[in-house]
Parts: sequence; C-alpha cells; structure tokens
Amino acid sequence: MVIAYIRNLLRKVIQRGMDHEHSSLYPPAAVRGMKVLDRSAFEQEVTLPALLVPVQSLRNCRKMMKSKLVNLSINKKVVDPPVHLVGEELTTGHKLFLLKPGTTMETYSSEEKQTLSELGVKDKIYDYRITLGYENYKHWDVLRAILPDSEMAARGFSQVGHILHVNLRDHQLPYKNIIGQVLLDKIQTARTVVNKHQNIDNKFRNFEMEVIAGENNFITRIVEHGRKFEFDFSKVFWNSRLSTEHQRISHLVSESDVVFDVFAGVGPFAIPIAKKGCVVYANDLNPESYRWLLHNVALNKTKAKCFNSDGREFIKTELRNYLLTSPHKVHVLMNLPAIAVEFLDVFRGLLCNGDCLAANDLSNASQKELLSVPEVCVHLYIFAPEKDGIADLKSRIKQSLGCALPEEVVIYDVRNVAPKKQMYCVSFILSQHLMDQKEQDVYEPAPKKLKECVS
Repeated sequence: MVIAYIRNLLRKVIQRGMDHEHSSLYPPAAVRGMKVLDRSAFEQEVTLPALLVPVQSLRNCRKMMKSKLVNLSINKKVVDPPVHLVGEELTTGHKLFLLKPGTTMETYSSEEKQTLSELGVKDKIYDYRITLGYENYKHWDVLRAILPDSEMAARGFSQVGHILHVNLRDHQLPYKNIIGQVLLDKIQTARTVVNKHQNIDNKFRNFEMEVIAGENNFITRIVEHGRKFEFDFSKVFWNSRLSTEHQRISHLVSESDVVFDVFAGVGPFAIPIAKKGCVVYANDLNPESYRWLLHNVALNKTKAKCFNSDGREFIKTELRNYLLTSPHKVHVLMNLPAIAVEFLDVFRGLLCNGDCLAANDLSNASQKELLSVPEVCVHLYIFAPEKDGIADLKSRIKQSLGCALPEEVVIYDVRNVAPKKQMYCVSFILSQHLMDQKEQDVYEPAPKKLKECVS
C-alpha cells in the first residue's frame, strides 16, 4: 500500500504556541539553528506526573485515563514503579501511569476520583523522572525545534515508495541536509529523501531533484488500490495525492466503455480501468513514461494499447479512427492540468478529414455511419485560481474548444495545489456537430445527459 504523507510543517509549528503546558516534552532549546545533526544534543531529563495503579485495575484505568496519558514515541506510558519513589511495599502489584505534564488530582472530576478510589488508586500524584532523547520525538517536533523561528514555514512532503519528496523554499536550503536526515531517521520506510529544484516541465512533466539524504536510487515501487507501479521517479511524473482521483475515475467508467488516456504517464488511470475489463488506449509523449507504462501493464497482467505520441496526434489518429468504426461509449482522459486545455481545439472538425470529407466525398452510407459515432465524454484536468476559478476555467475552455460548455457539465474540485490555486476535473460530452464542423459558434446539447456518462 502506498504510504502517502501530506505533512504541513507550518501547521505543526502553530501548535507550539498552543501547547505551553506540554513544553517539557519538546526537544531542548539548545538544538535551535543546528545544521549538522547531533542526536545526543536532544537528550534531556524531564519530570512527569504519575498515578500508582494496582495491576488488577490496569485495564479499567487505561480506558478511563486514555486522554490524560503522556504521548511519547518510544517510552512506555505504563512503567514499573521505582522503589525510591513509592517505597518497596508498593512496587509489587502496582504500575505507574505516566500522565501529561501539568496533570494534578484537581484535573479529575469528583466522579473520576471516586472511580479511581474504588479501583484502588491512591489519591496522590508522583513525580517520575525520565530521560528523553532524539528517538522520542516525531520528525515535526525535531524540525520545528531545529529551524529558526523565521525559517519554520515549510511545505508538505509526500512518499513515493522508498522516496520522500520535499519542496524546500530558498530560506530552508541551508538546512536541507539536516531536514533530509531527520526525515530519513524518523520514517522507517524511507531510504531516499529528495528536494525538487524547479517546476514541472510542461513537455515531459518531470523535474530536476537533488538527493539530500540516503541512497541515490530513484527506481521505486508502490501499490495503489491493489495495483503495482514501478518507475524512475526522476524521469516521470507521479503524484500520490491523486490516488483518490485515480479511484474515482476508475469507478466512474463502465466495463463496456472504451477509454483514451491522452497523457497516461506510467498508467495510474489506465491500468486500474483496464483491470475492470475496459478497452484502454494509453498514450504519453515522454519515452520514459511510455517505457514504464508498458512495464506496468505487464506487471499487473492486464491489457492496454500503449502509444508514445504527441497528445494531439494521438487524438487525431487513434481516437478518430475508433469513433468512425466502433459503437461503444468513449471516455477521454486529459490529465495534464497545466496545458491540457490547449489541446481541446483538436476536437473541432475531428471527424473531418482534410477538406471535410463528411460533407463532400463520403457516400450516403458513410455519412450515416459518421452521424452515429459513439458518445464521447471528456474529463479535462485544469488548474484555476481559488478565487473565481470556475469562471476562469470556463472562459479558457470556451476559447480553446471554440464554444461554450454544455449545461450538463460536471466540475469536480480535485484538490488544493498551492495557496490560491485549485485543480479541477471538468467532465462534459462532446457535441458530434462540433466534431463534424471546422467552425462552431454554439455548442449543441448532448443527446444524453452527462450524469449518465459519469454515474
């Protein structure tokens, strides 16, 4: 199963100001500004409140005091009581429950005190000394303790197989190696931590990255919703945050439908859909994506017709040929949100050939066949501003498509990409008149409502 981490360190930092009463459980202040990891510098001795509980009452007391137990990563919350603290006569047959800093008997209600008394718990809080070290702290605790106050704001990170991918801002780069090492230490399934250098390239959707900790190994393997994927993370595009969207589209498509995945990548949409029994045509311009697409189709023991072509040419050849010869409903997936909208113009006059043979050179029988092409449902992924995003994407789609969207369009909010930036999936049925004509001013209503296409 793919382990997807979406951690916003800034959110964790904000908690610092909310948890003063638990400050004794934070790493020591001396680690602030550290750039070379010194694990021994995190060691400190703290005092925790503790309750002495008879062994026979452990189960009942644990349920009752669950919210008051201290949250420690490594150390046990229930320990053997030391002789010097409770006396020799109480060490046998008792355990100490370690509580959150600041807990006193006044923290308990009169009803809770009565219940504790009935369970044989003494009405006394003990001071238990414990030594905490680097191993006791979560990665966000360590990082917020190390980074200077002005440097704390950090973007999220995600895990793709054994690779952790982070997005460091310029002011965090002096701390990149220690950030990488901390993440490598704390996330046991990670062996490589990389930092993205620049934005995704519009042509091949991959980006330069730098190994900031661990192995220099980009070949990774993940399992998403039971499907296996292997690829070179440095040469192809993969986003674990789209896992739910991959599943949504797979559930949306019926087994009898045919799917054309224009920007298929390594197959996160194509392979689950093909596994359902659908006929799938999967295409990607990136030779590396195409290579791993073929590999993943074989790995999952499924079938898909794979192509290494420009998306526009893929639509003009493979999709067009299918529409002129086959009856099944078609879904066209266009998951390249930065520029996919620019490809919509290829649908205008798609069923024409050169000088629009549909109008001039085809026989009556051929024209009849042309007029009965299957329903085509497009699922276009597009970025839009958070404010006025719907109006913005509709305007851009209209400009590229050459006509307004049909009334039955479905606009699905996929996820927040960045501050003030959203990713949407816009699903609509193509008018056959649009595909028959070179120019189009008004979008004709679809013969069937979109809900039949996407339900």
